[in-house]
Amino acid sequence: GLSSKWLTRVCWVCVVAALMLRIGLWAVGAPSVALYVLTVTRMDSLCMGALLALGLRSPVWYPRLTRWAVPAMVILAVMIVGVDLIWPLLKTETVGAQTIGHTLLGMMFGAFVFTAAGLRPQTLAARWLSHPMLTVPGAYSYAMYVVHRPIYKLILKLDWSMLPVSAQPIVIFGVTLLATLGVSALSWKFFEKPFLSLKAYFPRPGESTTPGSPTEANPLLPRLVEER
Repeated sequence: GLSSKWLTRVCWVCVVAALMLRIGLWAVGAPSVALYVLTVTRMDSLCMGALLALGLRSPVWYPRLTRWAVPAMVILAVMIVGVDLIWPLLKTETVGAQTIGHTLLGMMFGAFVFTAAGLRPQTLAARWLSHPMLTVPGAYSYAMYVVHRPIYKLILKLDWSMLPVSAQPIVIFGVTLLATLGVSALSWKFFEKPFLSLKAYFPRPGESTTPGSPTEANPLLPRLVEER
Protein backbone atom coordinates (compact mmCIF):
# COMPACT_ATOMS: atom_id res chain seq x y z
CA GLY A 1 0.00 0.00 0.00
CA LEU A 2 0.92 3.67 -0.27
CA SER A 3 2.66 5.52 2.51
CA SER A 4 0.72 8.28 4.28
CA LYS A 5 2.68 10.91 2.34
CA TRP A 6 1.88 9.39 -1.05
CA LEU A 7 -1.71 8.66 -0.10
CA THR A 8 -2.10 12.32 0.84
CA ARG A 9 -0.71 13.37 -2.54
CA VAL A 10 -2.99 11.01 -4.42
CA CYS A 11 -6.02 12.30 -2.51
CA TRP A 12 -5.20 15.92 -3.34
CA VAL A 13 -4.73 15.04 -7.01
CA CYS A 14 -8.16 13.38 -7.00
CA VAL A 15 -9.74 16.41 -5.32
CA VAL A 16 -8.43 18.74 -8.01
CA ALA A 17 -9.17 16.26 -10.81
CA ALA A 18 -12.81 15.87 -9.75
CA LEU A 19 -13.32 19.64 -9.71
CA MET A 20 -11.63 20.07 -13.10
CA LEU A 21 -13.65 17.20 -14.55
CA ARG A 22 -16.93 18.73 -13.41
CA ILE A 23 -15.97 22.08 -14.90
CA GLY A 24 -14.99 20.41 -18.17
CA LEU A 25 -18.15 18.33 -18.40
CA TRP A 26 -20.29 21.36 -17.64
CA ALA A 27 -18.50 23.33 -20.35
CA VAL A 28 -19.26 20.70 -23.00
CA GLY A 29 -22.91 20.41 -21.95
CA ALA A 30 -22.87 17.01 -20.25
CA PRO A 31 -26.09 16.01 -18.44
CA SER A 32 -26.16 17.52 -14.96
CA VAL A 33 -27.03 14.15 -13.42
CA ALA A 34 -23.66 12.82 -14.59
CA LEU A 35 -21.83 15.58 -12.72
CA TYR A 36 -23.93 14.89 -9.64
CA VAL A 37 -23.72 11.09 -9.35
CA LEU A 38 -20.61 9.78 -11.13
CA THR A 39 -17.90 8.65 -8.72
CA VAL A 40 -15.12 10.33 -10.70
CA THR A 41 -16.93 13.67 -10.58
CA ARG A 42 -17.63 13.45 -6.85
CA MET A 43 -14.44 11.82 -5.60
CA ASP A 44 -13.26 15.16 -4.17
CA SER A 45 -15.61 14.72 -1.20
CA LEU A 46 -14.52 11.10 -0.72
CA CYS A 47 -10.85 12.05 -0.86
CA MET A 48 -11.29 14.95 1.55
CA GLY A 49 -12.76 12.45 3.98
CA ALA A 50 -9.71 10.26 3.45
CA LEU A 51 -7.40 13.23 4.06
CA LEU A 52 -9.13 14.05 7.33
CA ALA A 53 -8.97 10.39 8.38
CA LEU A 54 -5.22 10.51 7.77
CA GLY A 55 -5.02 13.72 9.78
CA LEU A 56 -6.95 12.15 12.65
CA ARG A 57 -4.25 9.49 12.90
CA SER A 58 -1.25 11.78 12.43
CA PRO A 59 0.59 13.09 15.53
CA VAL A 60 1.71 16.08 13.43
CA TRP A 61 -1.53 17.04 11.69
CA TYR A 62 -4.04 16.06 14.39
CA PRO A 63 -3.34 19.05 16.71
CA ARG A 64 -3.23 21.43 13.74
CA LEU A 65 -6.50 20.21 12.27
CA THR A 66 -8.07 20.27 15.72
CA ARG A 67 -7.36 24.00 15.92
CA TRP A 68 -8.49 24.73 12.38
CA ALA A 69 -11.52 22.45 11.92
CA VAL A 70 -14.18 24.53 13.70
CA PRO A 71 -13.06 27.94 12.31
CA ALA A 72 -12.81 26.40 8.84
CA MET A 73 -16.30 24.91 9.14
CA VAL A 74 -17.80 28.24 10.20
CA ILE A 75 -15.95 30.23 7.53
CA LEU A 76 -16.97 27.79 4.81
CA ALA A 77 -20.61 27.82 5.95
CA VAL A 78 -20.72 31.62 5.89
CA MET A 79 -18.95 31.67 2.51
CA ILE A 80 -21.33 29.16 0.98
CA VAL A 81 -24.45 30.97 2.23
CA GLY A 82 -23.04 34.37 1.23
CA VAL A 83 -22.03 33.31 -2.26
CA ASP A 84 -25.35 31.47 -2.70
CA LEU A 85 -27.19 34.78 -2.36
CA ILE A 86 -25.62 36.11 -5.55
CA TRP A 87 -24.42 32.94 -7.33
CA PRO A 88 -26.43 29.82 -6.40
CA LEU A 89 -24.35 27.04 -4.85
CA LEU A 90 -27.11 25.12 -3.11
CA LYS A 91 -29.38 24.34 -6.07
CA THR A 92 -28.38 21.04 -7.59
CA GLU A 93 -28.37 21.91 -11.29
CA THR A 94 -26.75 25.34 -11.22
CA VAL A 95 -23.24 25.88 -12.53
CA GLY A 96 -22.08 26.99 -9.08
CA ALA A 97 -23.32 23.83 -7.37
CA GLN A 98 -22.09 21.50 -10.08
CA THR A 99 -18.57 22.93 -10.00
CA ILE A 100 -17.07 24.58 -6.91
CA GLY A 101 -20.20 24.08 -4.79
CA HIS A 102 -19.73 20.34 -4.31
CA THR A 103 -16.11 20.87 -3.30
CA LEU A 104 -16.90 23.60 -0.77
CA LEU A 105 -19.70 21.55 0.77
CA GLY A 106 -17.40 18.54 0.98
CA MET A 107 -14.80 20.63 2.80
CA MET A 108 -17.36 22.07 5.22
CA PHE A 109 -18.91 18.73 6.14
CA GLY A 110 -15.48 17.14 6.27
CA ALA A 111 -14.46 19.69 8.89
CA PHE A 112 -17.65 18.88 10.82
CA VAL A 113 -16.98 15.13 10.74
CA PHE A 114 -13.37 15.65 11.84
CA THR A 115 -14.53 17.79 14.75
CA ALA A 116 -17.15 15.22 15.76
CA ALA A 117 -14.64 12.36 15.56
CA GLY A 118 -12.28 14.14 17.96
CA LEU A 119 -14.85 14.98 20.65
CA ARG A 120 -14.45 13.57 24.15
CA PRO A 121 -17.17 10.93 24.65
CA GLN A 122 -18.45 12.62 27.83
CA THR A 123 -19.16 16.00 26.20
CA LEU A 124 -22.73 17.08 25.49
CA ALA A 125 -22.05 17.38 21.76
CA ALA A 126 -20.59 13.85 21.61
CA ARG A 127 -23.57 12.41 23.50
CA TRP A 128 -25.98 14.24 21.21
CA LEU A 129 -24.21 13.07 18.06
CA SER A 130 -24.21 9.50 19.46
CA HIS A 131 -27.98 9.47 19.95
CA PRO A 132 -29.67 6.47 18.26
CA MET A 133 -31.86 8.84 16.24
CA LEU A 134 -28.67 9.82 14.41
CA THR A 135 -26.56 6.68 14.59
CA VAL A 136 -29.25 4.24 13.46
CA PRO A 137 -30.06 6.10 10.22
CA GLY A 138 -26.31 6.45 9.81
CA ALA A 139 -25.96 2.67 9.75
CA TYR A 140 -28.74 2.45 7.17
CA SER A 141 -27.60 5.46 5.14
CA TYR A 142 -26.18 3.68 2.10
CA ALA A 143 -29.24 1.49 1.64
CA MET A 144 -31.41 4.57 2.10
CA TYR A 145 -29.45 6.28 -0.66
CA VAL A 146 -29.93 3.30 -2.97
CA VAL A 147 -33.63 2.59 -2.39
CA HIS A 148 -35.22 5.95 -1.63
CA ARG A 149 -35.75 6.92 -5.25
CA PRO A 150 -37.56 3.76 -6.43
CA ILE A 151 -39.64 3.74 -3.23
CA TYR A 152 -40.63 7.36 -3.86
CA LYS A 153 -41.61 6.53 -7.44
CA LEU A 154 -43.77 3.63 -6.24
CA ILE A 155 -45.47 5.72 -3.57
CA LEU A 156 -46.27 8.44 -6.10
CA LYS A 157 -48.28 5.87 -8.06
CA LEU A 158 -50.67 5.37 -5.13
CA ASP A 159 -53.96 7.25 -5.04
CA TRP A 160 -53.59 10.21 -2.69
CA SER A 161 -56.70 12.05 -3.90
CA MET A 162 -58.52 11.42 -0.61
CA LEU A 163 -56.14 13.90 1.07
CA PRO A 164 -56.24 17.68 0.71
CA VAL A 165 -53.84 18.85 -2.01
CA SER A 166 -51.89 20.93 0.51
CA ALA A 167 -51.30 17.86 2.73
CA GLN A 168 -50.25 15.44 0.02
CA PRO A 169 -46.55 16.45 -0.24
CA ILE A 170 -45.86 16.12 3.51
CA VAL A 171 -47.75 12.81 3.75
CA ILE A 172 -45.94 11.40 0.71
CA PHE A 173 -42.63 12.52 2.23
CA GLY A 174 -43.45 10.88 5.55
CA VAL A 175 -44.55 7.59 3.99
CA THR A 176 -41.48 7.57 1.74
CA LEU A 177 -39.19 8.17 4.72
CA LEU A 178 -40.77 5.40 6.82
CA ALA A 179 -40.77 2.92 3.94
CA THR A 180 -37.15 3.78 3.11
CA LEU A 181 -36.10 3.27 6.74
CA GLY A 182 -37.93 -0.04 6.89
CA VAL A 183 -36.42 -1.45 3.70
CA SER A 184 -32.97 -0.15 4.68
CA ALA A 185 -33.21 -1.77 8.12
CA LEU A 186 -33.97 -5.11 6.49
CA SER A 187 -31.06 -4.63 4.09
CA TRP A 188 -28.72 -3.85 6.98
CA LYS A 189 -29.80 -6.84 9.07
CA PHE A 190 -29.96 -9.52 6.40
CA PHE A 191 -27.52 -8.32 3.74
CA GLU A 192 -25.02 -5.60 4.70
CA LYS A 193 -24.20 -6.59 8.28
CA PRO A 194 -23.47 -10.27 7.46
CA PHE A 195 -21.16 -9.20 4.64
CA LEU A 196 -19.39 -6.61 6.79
CA SER A 197 -18.75 -9.25 9.46
CA LEU A 198 -16.61 -11.13 6.93
CA LYS A 199 -13.98 -8.37 7.17
CA ALA A 200 -12.72 -10.05 10.35
CA TYR A 201 -11.36 -12.85 8.18
CA PHE A 202 -9.48 -10.53 5.81
CA PRO A 203 -7.50 -8.16 8.06
CA ARG A 204 -5.29 -5.45 6.64
CA PRO A 205 -1.57 -5.53 7.51
CA GLY A 206 -1.19 -4.85 11.23
CA GLU A 207 -4.90 -5.14 11.93
CA SER A 208 -6.22 -7.47 14.61
CA THR A 209 -8.35 -10.38 13.44
CA THR A 210 -10.42 -10.25 16.62
CA PRO A 211 -13.92 -8.95 15.86
CA GLY A 212 -14.81 -5.91 17.91
CA SER A 213 -11.28 -4.52 18.26
CA PRO A 214 -10.88 -2.21 15.24
CA THR A 215 -8.70 0.34 17.04
CA GLU A 216 -5.86 -2.14 17.51
CA ALA A 217 -4.80 -1.40 13.93
CA ASN A 218 -4.35 2.28 14.83
CA PRO A 219 -3.42 2.63 18.50
CA LEU A 220 -2.79 6.35 17.96
CA LEU A 221 -6.45 7.08 17.24
CA PRO A 222 -7.99 6.17 20.61
CA ARG A 223 -5.10 7.85 22.43
CA LEU A 224 -5.57 11.08 20.49
CA VAL A 225 -9.34 11.05 20.95
CA GLU A 226 -8.96 10.46 24.70
CA GLU A 227 -6.43 13.30 24.99
CA ARG A 228 -8.94 15.57 23.30
